[in-house]
Amino acid sequence: MNRENGKSVNWRFVLQMQKWIWAFLILVLVLKECDGWQADLGKMVRKWKVAGGEEAIGECIPDDGDQCTIQGNWSSTLCDYVKCNDDNCEGGGYLLWTRYVECASTPAIRIVLIVAGVLYMLLLFIMVSSAADDFFSPSISSIVAHLRISESVAGVTFMAFGNGAPDVFGAIASVLSSPTPKADLALGELFGAGLFVTTMVLAVTIFSKPFKAEVFSSIRDIAFYLVALAFLALCFIFYDHVEIWMPITFLGVYLIYVCTVILSQILHNRHKKERKETEIVKPIDVISVISLDDDEDIYISHGHHILHAHEVEKIEAAIEEAEILKTWSIGGVFEDLFEHLKPWPNEDDWKEMNVFQKAICSVNIIPTFFFKITIPHNEQPWSKPISLLHCLICPVFLLFCIQVCSISPFPNSPGLWLYGLILSVLLLALVSFFTELQKEPEFYKGIASYAGFLMSIAWIYLISSEVVNVVTMLGVVSRVSHEVLGLTILAWSNSIGDLIADVSVAKQGYPRMAMAAAIGGQLFNLLIGFGLPFTIAKIQGKSISMIINPTYRLLMLFLGISLVFTLIAMFAQKFFLRRPHSYCLVFIYIAFFVFIGLSLDCLLVWN
Repeated sequence: MNRENGKSVNWRFVLQMQKWIWAFLILVLVLKECDGWQADLGKMVRKWKVAGGEEAIGECIPDDGDQCTIQGNWSSTLCDYVKCNDDNCEGGGYLLWTRYVECASTPAIRIVLIVAGVLYMLLLFIMVSSAADDFFSPSISSIVAHLRISESVAGVTFMAFGNGAPDVFGAIASVLSSPTPKADLALGELFGAGLFVTTMVLAVTIFSKPFKAEVFSSIRDIAFYLVALAFLALCFIFYDHVEIWMPITFLGVYLIYVCTVILSQILHNRHKKERKETEIVKPIDVISVISLDDDEDIYISHGHHILHAHEVEKIEAAIEEAEILKTWSIGGVFEDLFEHLKPWPNEDDWKEMNVFQKAICSVNIIPTFFFKITIPHNEQPWSKPISLLHCLICPVFLLFCIQVCSISPFPNSPGLWLYGLILSVLLLALVSFFTELQKEPEFYKGIASYAGFLMSIAWIYLISSEVVNVVTMLGVVSRVSHEVLGLTILAWSNSIGDLIADVSVAKQGYPRMAMAAAIGGQLFNLLIGFGLPFTIAKIQGKSISMIINPTYRLLMLFLGISLVFTLIAMFAQKFFLRRPHSYCLVFIYIAFFVFIGLSLDCLLVWN
């Protein structure tokens, strides 16, 4: 549930932002459809050999480019081209939106499919946010508590992974879900989200509550971000494709960053211990309040709640215990399943929600039900029927999410789905014979946390692949490049959650945490979002082009400007960030889109 400790978030601002963005997108697509957008829109090459007549179906010669480069009128030949080049024209998900739209029988059906695709993408964004906040983050929190990982390490690894899951898995899906990696879509989303968060989100945070920034951690995060950005810019300048050492270097930079955080934490704790030993403790009557100024305490965003890592165990202990099933009976089993799988909130939580939250919750009822039957939840009490249901469904559904059900591991062997069923039967037997109906097993919380972590990753990857499919279709229909779609649609949608969470954190009195999440979170997304998927893609032998076009240049330039400006402004303001700082950040973001418009209209030409 999204409760803000009694303080409300300006949901109206977020709702209006999303409404205008999507209204503008739908309007542009419909106008293009109705206004004869079939005219020649540039130098797009389509490799196609027609075998007799204009309307005849041609011989399929796949395009060796990395994008769906179609041109000409809307006709059956375009449908044939999309079917032939599905690697380029689709995003890698199960629903082939580009084929549905290009092969529509009438323009009216075509428009309906485009609008349906946009609405479907909105639902996917809600689903990925729910999967990350309500299932993925709790599993990570429990794993951190179970492994007793220090808070400094957890904050820059597991917790950062939980908060950046939509961005990172969006990049992974863009690169790995299709035989043709959508590298420009992935980089556009990473750069676009980074620019949006370090300008607009940070600006709204400062405007909501001016604050004194933490000196060392702020300089550390900005410095590492600038180093990563400069290194990637050099790769763009000297190479036109991704070499395997590039993403590995990014992973190495991230490892150095983690080591820096750990080392600074050790030195800070040592200094604090020495300071305490030299202090003379005097009794005082005033009740002291624990300060959040120390960098040693790393707090986490858990479903938009602000929690300390130690509080995870308290939450698990304070969970409202549902009545445990006593005997095997049809009525009792169905009542137990209903209690654990009901996808709507209880009456008290519903009353605390505002209109926007209620609308999101209503839309998310069906997805939440499917999440609950496929993702073990460590925050729910023990239920043997639910555990048996998870054992039956999860192995095969995991293979379905990563799209390997039909792959045969050996020649002339059945697909992996059969091996998944065998694993399901084994798990069913283990749970049936070695667990009791009324007593929770000692290992239940731990196994549920790791299994929930794995299944949440599978769900987020599946949703991200479908998002890439829809975004690819919108790019084909509108003739907009992948990097522009990444820095707008994907970046805005994945960053709305950051905006809500960071503003909420700032209003609750933790603006430093909000700034750390804005900069440090995007640093994690860039290092891991570029390092992990591109390393895997190169190991798989995929060829990934990396052409530096004006859009990428402007993205990296303005992202660097925003970071350098914040760094200089912090020193100029003696690390107390004020509202004029936020105005300048908004101006930087608006100026970026002005330059993008000039570049796309060829009024701004890079030499």
